[in-house]
Amino acid sequence: MKHWFATSALLALAACGSGQSTEESAAATGNVMLRDASADVVAQQMAAARKFDPPQAGLWLQKIEVVSLDIKNATDEQRRAVEEQVGKVAREKRSCLTSEQLLDSDAGAMGGMANMCKFEKVEMAGGKLDSNFQCTTPQGDSSGTMTGTSTANSQVFTTTTHSGMGDTDAVFDLTLRVTRRRLGDCEA
Repeated sequence: MKHWFATSALLALAACGSGQSTEESAAATGNVMLRDASADVVAQQMAAARKFDPPQAGLWLQKIEVVSLDIKNATDEQRRAVEEQVGKVAREKRSCLTSEQLLDSDAGAMGGMANMCKFEKVEMAGGKLDSNFQCTTPQGDSSGTMTGTSTANSQVFTTTTHSGMGDTDAVFDLTLRVTRRRLGDCEA
């Protein structure tokens, strides 16, 4: 009996040491630690972790900035298409949001990568995120990183991607920064 208990304890410790979080552990600690995970799994665990220290309802300002865009080996048509798409991304808006709406928008951002992306690494602890991913789309393959910080009243995330453009030698590197901060209570 002692041998069985000792073996079970060692197996449990080994499982804990594997470094992989679960949806339950993410909800209980606010931390996510994943390797080679689908965007769906990442979205589920990130949503669970955000419930540990949920965003506060109120008037929020969201700003999406294009930090850099570098296009190489592209035709003029390809260059214009990328610049037009990227230009549509940059914006600023104010919204009166509930905590649930904020959590849904966080999950929706990750969910938008579903079926296309795989996260090689996701580490989120103490409100800090560090991740890298690989995506395959009809437009081409891409890889990138997503880093940032998140609290109940603010979020700042930077995403850097390196993307191919179909069957051509054209590539582009894009860095976006998303800043969200709570401005105060909503007006009645």
